[in-house]
Order: sequence, then structure tokens, then C-alpha cells
Amino acid sequence: MNIFKFGPRRLKRFAVLVLAFLVVPILAFIPFAPIKMLLFLPLLFWINIVGIPLATIGIPYFEIHEFGAVPQGAIGYGIILFVYFMAAFFLSLIGKQDDT
Repeated sequence: MNIFKFGPRRLKRFAVLVLAFLVVPILAFIPFAPIKMLLFLPLLFWINIVGIPLATIGIPYFEIHEFGAVPQGAIGYGIILFVYFMAAFFLSLIGKQDDT
């Protein structure tokens, strides 16, 4: 089994997983204050699920503060996005495979 081969079924699973992982930060860009207030806690969890383990192993782009991990600059946020894309990639392997 080649893990880099994307059939139509796996590609759909990957796209749904990426969308599910990235819906909170995408909605955070909406310039409507009540939505931003509602998304504060989910966005905090979105950052901390990846940021706290990376900060504790010593990645220099994260600092631990009162509310959890704080990414330092665009590289910190890029690392978070990379981890979520990798999670979607590996989770897309689970399920029924395409017949080829």
C-alpha cells in the first residue's frame, strides 16, 4: 500500500478532515464581534492541542503563558497548520481503500 497515493475516496476524506480541522481559524477571520467572542475558546483549544506538547519538548517557536501555548510569529502558526495537515493526512489512511 502506497501512503502517498490519493484515490477519489481518500482525497474526499482528506479534504473533509482538513476542513474540519481548519474551520475554527477560518471563521475567526470574520469581522463580526459576536462570532469572534464565541470562537475565542475553540481557537484557544485549537492552538493549545498542538502548542502545549511542542512547547514542552522545547520547540523555540512556542511559549507557555497563563492561557497555554502562545505561538511566536508566523512560523509558530505554520507549525500548527503543518501538524493539523499531517493529522488529516494520516487519518485519511483509515477507512475503505479504493480498488485499483
